[in-house]
Amino acid sequence: MNHFKRAWLSVIRRKGKSLILLVVVFILGNVIAGAFSIQQASVNVEKTIKKQLGAVATIEVDYEKLQEESIKNPELVFEYDGISEALIAEVAKLEQVRYYDYSIPTSFRSKTVKLVSEEESGVVIGGSGSEYGEYFNATGVEYPPVTDIDQGKIELVSGRVFTPEDITSGKLVMLVSEKFASTNGVSVGDSLVFQNIITDYNTEGKETVIAQRDVSLEIIGTFKPLIVENSTDPSKPTPRSDAKSQELSWRENELNNRLYIPNKVAIQEAVYNQEELAKVHPEYFEDTTLTAEQMIMRYIQPTFVLNDPESVEPFRDAVNPMLGEYYKVVTSSDAYDSIAGPVKSLDTMSKITLYVAIGAAILILSLVIVLFLRDRKHELGIYLSLGDRRNGVLSQIVMEVVMVAFVGLSLSLVTGNMIANSLSTSMMENNMTDPNGPIMYGNYYGGPQTDLTEEDVRDAYKVELTPQYIGLFYLIGLGVTIGSTIVPIVYITRLNPKKIMM
Repeated sequence: MNHFKRAWLSVIRRKGKSLILLVVVFILGNVIAGAFSIQQASVNVEKTIKKQLGAVATIEVDYEKLQEESIKNPELVFEYDGISEALIAEVAKLEQVRYYDYSIPTSFRSKTVKLVSEEESGVVIGGSGSEYGEYFNATGVEYPPVTDIDQGKIELVSGRVFTPEDITSGKLVMLVSEKFASTNGVSVGDSLVFQNIITDYNTEGKETVIAQRDVSLEIIGTFKPLIVENSTDPSKPTPRSDAKSQELSWRENELNNRLYIPNKVAIQEAVYNQEELAKVHPEYFEDTTLTAEQMIMRYIQPTFVLNDPESVEPFRDAVNPMLGEYYKVVTSSDAYDSIAGPVKSLDTMSKITLYVAIGAAILILSLVIVLFLRDRKHELGIYLSLGDRRNGVLSQIVMEVVMVAFVGLSLSLVTGNMIANSLSTSMMENNMTDPNGPIMYGNYYGGPQTDLTEEDVRDAYKVELTPQYIGLFYLIGLGVTIGSTIVPIVYITRLNPKKIMM
């Protein structure tokens, strides 16, 4: 009789002991399956969220470190030297960088051009009408295809994006939202005239005009904002749902009123502002030897778009040695670390539980199998006395255990996953501090920015059976089972057939 058939007959004839082993494996399998499900879900949610966030990085002052050092050393003086163009060029050459961009912000006014108004939210981004007209924010662009389009913040609807020549020559062109164009009755090819107005306040506190000039910008393309509503279940309102809705309206309205212009145009207007202001207040600039353009470029914040989310940490490691003591790399994926507390807690707990469960399973199963084998000592002695090799007897015992364990693991695979889903969802609900509270992360003009909330993390958290999970679970479960037969194997190898049969 071959060893497999003998193992099968042993399992079905010893129903009581097989059932006990099955129950033990089922219970331990539930613990392992549950912990492993949570751990896998935590890993998957991190990958999903970071993929949604994209791979964008920037360099900025490490104010937290600066504050800590200033407390230790009150005499510490930090002089902001800016991020040099040489450093930006060096970082841009790294293999992790797909392209880089930076933005020079500026603003215009106009009495004839209208802002897009969101009546439902009651929010208007720009400035309220005054004697000098509405106030418009403009964002400078260095990357011709426009970073916000590439990153999925806006979508080109009509016309075109900038050409390299538009950027390098500082052509007076712009991209506007389709709502902005509709509000002002214009389309691609039309031009709008804005005013660059420099004002000051006299001794009576009244705003007066120092200088002004017209800036005519041609519309070369229109876009629409891509604002994704939070997936909150409307039947389950949350305390911050109104605030979240208003936040999204604010973001959409800001994009609807944003003007995208070449950086060179923004620099020219900013230089004009400083030069005209210096004529009236030379004392503002007497302590600097920098030109107006150098002063503006000193405060640029570069945006590096990386190849993929996996490039973030290698990029950080490569850039940190290039930076000064009080500068740091900030990435879009850092937002995940600041909001994913509940998931991280579950991940840590599941890892500890998984390791403890594996250790306990090996110990308990080893003891159970040894106890069962002691009752079969004479049977094993007969096999050995009849000339059966020890390896054959060992393989029979392992097959018996694996047969029962496979059934127990298969049952616990489903129930453990269900328990993990229910338990982890409940724990996440309890740990979520503010499910709709958004984190506005990053620089207003082009740095890493996201509306990530704890609810977004919760929605991405899914405990589910996947082929990868099933394969890994069986690998762990059967590995633990086989590992638990080590002690029984030692027990069998030490058996002396002659002494057993005496």
